[in-house]
Amino acid sequence: MGKEDSIRKELDKVTRSFSLPLVMRTYETNPKGDEQFATESIVFTENRYDATNLSEEGGHVHAGRLILTGGLSILAGKRGIRSGGKRTVTWKKL
Repeated sequence: MGKEDSIRKELDKVTRSFSLPLVMRTYETNPKGDEQFATESIVFTENRYDATNLSEEGGHVHAGRLILTGGLSILAGKRGIRSGGKRTVTWKKL
């Protein structure tokens, strides 16, 4: 069983066979959470859900790191200047 299949099976349980009108999911704002969000997005859209609301919380910019590196931490991307947080998505059945 592949990773997408296990996520599909989990979402089938969570959404009661994709019958719930609204489903809220929370993902970490890190590479693993981004991957989970991308995979779940595919499964949700295949089952006629649309992302209607997206919010992020808990992360912050490391201003000290940005200043100490003279702005070079930007080259490290999001991981270089931001701490992790959470992203909440509300999926609505179409």
